[in-house]
Amino acid sequence: MGVHLERLHRRRGPRHTYDICWEQNGTLHDVWVSAPTGRTKEARAVFDTAVDSYVPAGG
Repeated sequence: MGVHLERLHRRRGPRHTYDICWEQNGTLHDVWVSAPTGRTKEARAVFDTAVDSYVPAGG
């Protein structure tokens, strides 16, 4: 999968990513957002919304 993403990024130009991962009650969670470098503010807003709205199952 990493090789596929690397090829995709080369075709579409430089990208900026936001990523956070954490373990909670024995489960690993990961939120990852990638966007073209010209859209980093939009990507950050999407990332913040995803992280802020995350509710674990049963939580």
